Formats: sequence, structure tokens, C-alpha cells
Amino acid sequence: MMEYPNTLTDERQWRELTARVASWFSPEALARITGGGASATERYGCEWLLIGGKRWRPLLTAAIYRASVEGPIDAIAPAAVAVECFHKASLIHDDIEDDDNERYGVATVHARYGVPMAINVGDWLIGEGYRLLAGMAFPDDVRSELVRVAAEGHRQLCLGQGNELAYCSEPKPCSEDEVILLYRRKTASAFEVAVQIGAALAGIDEATRSRLSEWTRLIGIAYQIQDDREDFSSVRGRRGDILACRPTLYLALAGASTEQEVRDAVEAAQRDRSPERLERLQTVIAASSIPRSVDALFLTYCRQMRDALDGIAPVPLRGILKRITEGAFPRDAEVKF
Repeated sequence: MMEYPNTLTDERQWRELTARVASWFSPEALARITGGGASATERYGCEWLLIGGKRWRPLLTAAIYRASVEGPIDAIAPAAVAVECFHKASLIHDDIEDDDNERYGVATVHARYGVPMAINVGDWLIGEGYRLLAGMAFPDDVRSELVRVAAEGHRQLCLGQGNELAYCSEPKPCSEDEVILLYRRKTASAFEVAVQIGAALAGIDEATRSRLSEWTRLIGIAYQIQDDREDFSSVRGRRGDILACRPTLYLALAGASTEQEVRDAVEAAQRDRSPERLERLQTVIAASSIPRSVDALFLTYCRQMRDALDGIAPVPLRGILKRITEGAFPRDAEVKF
């Protein structure tokens, strides 16, 4: 049976791990890991890797590996950077598709350098991620598994984004289940890649990896619901989702609402998707019981996520995931992990 030597419950150990992961994203480290190319595409790609974000995904990869394996952790730095490459590439493409000109409080890549260059930078980051995984100094079967995991996550992300784009181009009623599937594909798949790459590098057994997959499914969905709640609490975010006709739980629940005013606003917006009708819809949703229903769904997924964590047998691994879960959600969240 596999041993899990590191609990990382010691605050000093945890700070050391997060600092080590952060060090992989310095300009010097990225130049070393990616080869330090001087082309515009490489410069812009590395520049984007350095900007913003909480680096939850590479930290997940490193933490799961560290819980299971002793020795220098820098051996997995290329894999952790690959995980962030995939994530940051998806943001570049997502910003283009959503016509968003700002992220992390700064101009998006396409706003800085134009859409053609941004597409190319995103594609380079994806290619770089696969190159880094394929070149890891691990046995062939492990490298093959790393690429398989990344490819499946990439595929699911594209399917989820495609569902969203299709909905936005031809809006129609969407169900709660359809929105949750979209969240699972767009958000949970990225967590799955980070977790499973760390697990594959560490040689974690299949039964534990299966339980980890259940946790990533739930944290991905809860994370996206939390993101939507934060957006909806701001006028800018709320108007952005509704006016862009993006499928969210708020729209799904509005379509199934028993409240007459909500139904009338939904029907009016479906007949005429003018800014005035859509703004009316978002105002009605905000004043309805729908935000409270979304809050309740968030709590439901948080409880399920807590139960999934409790089902992960290796105690050190469970402790690390609980620590990461607590960091990914507000400390005053209604459900404690």
C-alpha cells in the first residue's frame, strides 16, 4: 500500500510549498522551463503566465505530489507550469469569444496585441503545455498518462465552451442540468487535469484517483457557482452575463420560475432580445427568489464536496485537499470544510 509521508499540516511546510510553486512563475524560471524563446509569441505567452491568477491549479498538482513523494519537488515544475499554460490559454480564447477587454484588472491579450496574435499565443501555450508534459523525466507510461489526462481535460473544456457559444448564438431555454454540465466541462475539467497530473506523477493508486475525480467534479461546479454569485452581486457582472445571454444558473432558474413577473420577463426577452428587455430581465431576477435558490445550490454542492473529501482514505492527502478547498472559497462560507 502506498505511503503518504507529508501531511503539510505544518504552516511552515505549507508556506514553503506555495513559495516554491510561485518561484516557478518568475520570469527567470519561466525562461528556463519554456526554453526562453525570443519570438513575440513566446514573450507574450510568458508575459500572460506571469499576470494575475491565484495559481490554484499548479498548487494542486504540487500539493498532491508532495503529499505522496519525498525528495526535491522541482522535478515536477514543468508539469505544474504546463497546467497553468493550459489554463491561461483557455482564458485568452475565452476572452476573445466573450469580447472581454479586461481580466485581472489589466488589458486582455487580444486587447493588447490584437485577435490574430492572441489566438496564436493561446495556441502556443497549449502546445507548450503538451511539450512540457511529454518531456518530463519520468517513465514512458507516466508521460503517456500525463498527456492523456491533459487531452481529455482539453476536450471537455472545448465541449463546454462550445455549448456556451452555441447557446449565446441561438439563445433558448436551458435547464439547470444543462448549466451544471457546462460548469463541469468548463471549470471542473481544469481542476481534474491539475489533480490527476499530480496523482499520475506521484503514482497514486486508481481507487484513490477515482475518489479524487469525484472531488474535482464537485469543487469545479461549486467554484463556478461561487464565481457566478460574485458576478451577480455586482451590477457589471450581472449585466455582462444577462446581456451576453450566457447560460448561467440564474437564467436556467428564471426559465423554470413559478413567479409570474419572472416568467413574463423571460418570455419578453425571448421574443425580443433587445438590451432594454434583457436589462429588465436581470432586474427582475435580482429582485426574485432566484439568487437565494442559487445560494442554496451552492451550499448543496459544498456539502457534497465536504462528503467527497471525507471519503478520501489517505488522511494526509485529505488534509491537503481540505486546506486547498478552504483557500478556494471565502473563509466565512456557510459550509466549513
